[in-house]
Amino acid sequence: KNAAGIPRPQQFDLATMLQEFIDAETPHALAWISPIGPTPFVITSDPALIRMLVGNGIRNAVEAIDGANIDPQEHAVVINWGETDADYWVSVLDRGPGIVGPIGSAFEVGKSTKKQHSGFGLAIARQAVDTLTGTVTLEPARDGGALYTARWKR
Repeated sequence: KNAAGIPRPQQFDLATMLQEFIDAETPHALAWISPIGPTPFVITSDPALIRMLVGNGIRNAVEAIDGANIDPQEHAVVINWGETDADYWVSVLDRGPGIVGPIGSAFEVGKSTKKQHSGFGLAIARQAVDTLTGTVTLEPARDGGALYTARWKR
């Protein structure tokens, strides 16, 4: 419901929001998550929608590494952000086992490739980015793992 609400844009520091999310939601992974981007990075957008959109990508990347049953190496998850003249973007690259199953259905409600998951995370992310007038993609990373990219209108 919140992902489909009316956007409430305000000015905030995206870099700080990302770091606070990482610290709060994935504290066990701090040693191998690499946030790389301009700091500070003040934007005008809806912080609640951005948190839904980007948080899902970060959680999925960390879960992919956790589920791989390997010792995570430095930079196992890389989060990058920036802007163009038309949009803001955040990408989350993980070095996990890659995408299992059809990518197209990953954003559908109730679809998940993970056991014990309800399949709402990526559907909520898609709704949040639609509300922000943007796009979200998930694709295999060039050297293994997955690349999650969110773009939304400035």
